[in-house]
Amino acid sequence: MVDLEGIVVRAITDEEHTTALQSTKQLPLFIDLNNVPVDVGSQVLSALEIENALQFYTHLEEAEIKSIQTELDRLAGKWAKVQTEQGFDILIDLAGDIELQYSNLVTLLKDQIPNPSELDYIDLRFGDKVYYK
Repeated sequence: MVDLEGIVVRAITDEEHTTALQSTKQLPLFIDLNNVPVDVGSQVLSALEIENALQFYTHLEEAEIKSIQTELDRLAGKWAKVQTEQGFDILIDLAGDIELQYSNLVTLLKDQIPNPSELDYIDLRFGDKVYYK
């Protein structure tokens, strides 16, 4: 479990993990793809990245996009991949401009993608350039 400063405060139990996966209203669940060991007291994300993640999740709720979990590849950089219940992934830059990334997402879904369930991913990490498949 991580606090709002990105500091590990404690490990979660298997029961808490299962409950988090089953909950429809939850704090974001982050998975480290590299499974890098961390100690209580170590920082895994910056306060800005935590703030941006929470802000992005709030925007997703407003847009009625339900997320399952967010994957982080901390060794390759701090990109994040939000897995959605609709079946597509959203790649974001947690250290970047979250408002711009969300605006690009909404514009793409509104103007160019009639059926988002046919998407594999939307990549919002590159400023005004948006990639999707």
